Amino acid sequence: MKRIFTFCLLVLMSTMVYAQRGGNDQREKIESYRIAYMTKALDLSPQEAQKFWPVYNQMQSELKTLRDEKRNKVREMKNSGNEGAIADYELEQKQKELNVVKKHHAELKKAIPAEKVSRLYNVEGNFRKELKQRMQEHRQKNPRQNQMKREQMQRNNNGNSNVRPSTPRVKPAPPPPPKRSVPATKPNRNSSPKSR
Repeated sequence: MKRIFTFCLLVLMSTMVYAQRGGNDQREKIESYRIAYMTKALDLSPQEAQKFWPVYNQMQSELKTLRDEKRNKVREMKNSGNEGAIADYELEQKQKELNVVKKHHAELKKAIPAEKVSRLYNVEGNFRKELKQRMQEHRQKNPRQNQMKREQMQRNNNGNSNVRPSTPRVKPAPPPPPKRSVPATKPNRNSSPKSR
């Protein structure tokens, strides 16, 4: 009972810390789902979870900072016409991300068994796939709501509240296939009665 209480308290605290960073409801839901999914998939005990999540969250925070820097820098490079250097810059950033993962990999092995650390990277990939699938299903269930959200985001990004709502694009019907002349069929010799 004490383990369950400790685990629930840890999950709640992790979620609260993330919520204080200014995330919206959607991010909070995703974060809560990620914690529950990974804890279950890695089969973390409350003691392991208590050691694992601070290290993992720190690693994710550093990776997010690097990705944000990369996104801003690439946008800046595109705007300045320096697109030739983007590939080199992205390669440097990937190396920095790898260095962050290597650094925290050693810390993670101290927090949880090495077998669980090795499963961690597969679990992360599986979580992203499942999350993507769930989001696609949600978008398919609520297409109008999602269209309105996209339009609102466009207005916010453009700073222009006079943006007309986009109309759904309808593909024109394909043209009918060209008419072909059908050659006359020859009568089948086997089907006609033989006269002698």
